[in-house]
Amino acid sequence: MPSFKQQYDSFDAFVARVADENVPTWEGYRSSQDQPDKWSGNVTVKESVQLASYGWRKGRDQMSNELDMAHNSTSFERLPTYEYDVAGYMPNIPLYVAGCPSHMMSPLGNESAMGKVVDIKINISASHVNSPERLMRRGASILSLIDKLEDSGLSCNVNVCEYTRASKGKGFFLIEFPIKKAGQPIDIDRCAYALVHPSMLRKLCFVACEQEPKAESGWSSGYGRPMNLPIHERQGCVYFPEVGDMIEDDMESQMARTIEIYENQTSGKDWDGSEL
Repeated sequence: MPSFKQQYDSFDAFVARVADENVPTWEGYRSSQDQPDKWSGNVTVKESVQLASYGWRKGRDQMSNELDMAHNSTSFERLPTYEYDVAGYMPNIPLYVAGCPSHMMSPLGNESAMGKVVDIKINISASHVNSPERLMRRGASILSLIDKLEDSGLSCNVNVCEYTRASKGKGFFLIEFPIKKAGQPIDIDRCAYALVHPSMLRKLCFVACEQEPKAESGWSSGYGRPMNLPIHERQGCVYFPEVGDMIEDDMESQMARTIEIYENQTSGKDWDGSEL
């Protein structure tokens, strides 16, 4: 079974591709064409395209309480930020192993953080058992972290990805696109859609998968299994793993988990705290 990779320069480019009905698709059953239901966000593919293009205002409103709780989380009090150079306080092991000269880290104050860029990659792969409430807490915690980092003077590049292993065979499927570039403000409405709305994954990413005719035999049964990106696909990034690996049952715990994942990677470990 071959592997597939779709990487886009912008969120708009991804949306334009999945909206293009002239792109060849699978010949058999396509889950994206099922009638809307709660599991897929109660919207059609065309409605999903509209939400992705113009934002999910209702989602932003629904997330407001979660965002407030995240911002008030005591976990924010211990959130560090770092700069990278050829010399510093401690090494970032993944960057060192990759041969990057600027692999040494030093803590930043607000003034020294100004203008620095941090790359963030968020894996939205999720199994069918994850509820909208869980997705909302996770999305709100990550958006709050990004907002906190930018308040400290850092500027964030934020990419969203879906990464799965074939349901049949050994191939992998990667979809990736940016939802925010360094220097841009956070578009909460569009970010809320990309990180929280079930149709982002279960309509649009499913369409993207269906637009690879050669993937039909490996992914048509269940659309693959959620997987975490291999290290070479997230090198130099702060990486947030597939949904099942970072879900908590309340906002305080979720925020703490999100910051723990961030801190693990800025202290030279992998996202889960393991040594590299």
